[in-house]
Amino acid sequence: MQFYSNSNDFYQFIQEIHDEKLCIIISDTLGKDVVRKLEMNKQIYSIYISCNDRQDHENWTKDFQKIKGIYTNLRAIHDAFRRDIRQEMDNLTSIHILSNEIQNQPFSCSLLLREILINSESSEEMKQSFIEFSRYHYAGNANELNRITQFENDGYNQFSSIEWYTRECFLSAMIHRALRLVDMEILVKIAFFISDLHKQINDLHTKSTDHEKLTVYYNQVISNEQFQNFNMKINDIISFRTFLLTTIDRQPSFNLAKQFTNDSNLTSILFRIEIDRTISSFPFVSLDQLDYYHDSDRHILFSLNPIFQITQIERIEENKLWQIHLILIDNNHEQLKARINSIQNEYKNLHDFSTLGRMMIKTNQLDKAKDIFQILLKTTSNTNNIHRYLGYIYEKIKDYSRALSHYRSSLDGELQNKPVNHSTLAGIYAHIGMIEKEQNDFVQASKTFTNALKIVLNPHTLDLSMAFILMNNLGEVFISKGDYPNALKSFQEALKASRKSNSLKLEIVADIHQNLSLVFDTLGQNNEAVQHASDAINIAKQKYGENHDKLKKYQDQYNRITQKLQLST
Repeated sequence: MQFYSNSNDFYQFIQEIHDEKLCIIISDTLGKDVVRKLEMNKQIYSIYISCNDRQDHENWTKDFQKIKGIYTNLRAIHDAFRRDIRQEMDNLTSIHILSNEIQNQPFSCSLLLREILINSESSEEMKQSFIEFSRYHYAGNANELNRITQFENDGYNQFSSIEWYTRECFLSAMIHRALRLVDMEILVKIAFFISDLHKQINDLHTKSTDHEKLTVYYNQVISNEQFQNFNMKINDIISFRTFLLTTIDRQPSFNLAKQFTNDSNLTSILFRIEIDRTISSFPFVSLDQLDYYHDSDRHILFSLNPIFQITQIERIEENKLWQIHLILIDNNHEQLKARINSIQNEYKNLHDFSTLGRMMIKTNQLDKAKDIFQILLKTTSNTNNIHRYLGYIYEKIKDYSRALSHYRSSLDGELQNKPVNHSTLAGIYAHIGMIEKEQNDFVQASKTFTNALKIVLNPHTLDLSMAFILMNNLGEVFISKGDYPNALKSFQEALKASRKSNSLKLEIVADIHQNLSLVFDTLGQNNEAVQHASDAINIAKQKYGENHDKLKKYQDQYNRITQKLQLST
């Protein structure tokens, strides 16, 4: 918090803020001119007028959207501050939709992230590591540093996690940011607290004997574009990647939702949530005296990433406000269970951050995946797999020097614990060979592919599906070296191995035929060249359909050879 009595210093401070939002308390003596300047500044989130007489200012303040209220005492301003900061946090909460029509990958990421976080370990060592991390990030912020010291000295334990979370200090701010951005640096440090918070909510929920149905409310404001992209429908599944704080009383949420209905760029939503413990075991708790501030508002706090089904969508308040009816569900819901089983079958271990990294790779969120594995590289003892995933990420973004460094680190680590013909090594050699090929280091690439082939052709580790891919890659290296006889041999062996393989990859088989066509053409065996070019086209049509860039490439090769044949006759 900053205090200013000089207007020039105040304006200078505002101009230096770029990536944060400001809440401003100003005295009524500064008046309309100052507010007009603040209203135009994008960094100003809200303005609060402090005065002795509300009636003197109620008329002119109606013209300014960012003025949240006129207050005659500091307690009222403090409460409004908390309300609006909480609202801004809510507005940034990540929402994900699972529809029968669209398989939403971020929804799956949220499911997996929840499993990882709520099953994280909690220890005094982790707490101390988080405290050091927090002190570093809040250096210079005296208020938060004092709270961090209280957190350290006041004997925090699992049974005080709700109180600390609802205090709305460094803890809740970091949790909101980490969950919204999947900020791995914070998540790894704060996972112990998220796990403790879930456990306290779950324990209280399990012990509760109150099984009455409940209706609670939650409001969120999102951009029009985001709302349209959600394309919500009845029976869709919706998740909130947060510990969702709702009110039992409709009016507070309704009033907050109404505040934004006049902004044409935003969509204001009031969620009406039904809770029936007979159909959902998802944990939640009535805060009552558990809330740090002991608010008069009655709140229900859900555990991380609550999931609901949409039962009704309607417009209210002269079509200015959306009211969306939800019902709480759990992992036994048929559609949700199918998604969880799909994730389980694909990734096996759902309690490991590396699994989240693998999912990020699959969904092409390579920056996030890189962040995850770089953090794990610092916190994990066995780093062989982590180096391999980082190598793959850097290979995908064509940063070949870093990719090679990580692949070689993975290879060195594996060779310390595994025999030289272990199947794991073949995949690492294959990736290293591909990078050496891209870097035009053809001599080394041929040696690396040969090392991989020795492993996959070994009777004890035979893998023909990988063998024909490696033979094709080796053949392409021979072409690059101008060694066409050995290239021909490699491609013919690749074609033979592909026919014996149980895992037939048509795109690779089409490439083999295309490469054979090129080699036969170079060696002057035109009829064979035409036949393989034709085979490449036919296989590509099976794989890609009639319209694809690769099909055009194969067709061009076929046309070029047939034209040459026609000219020679």
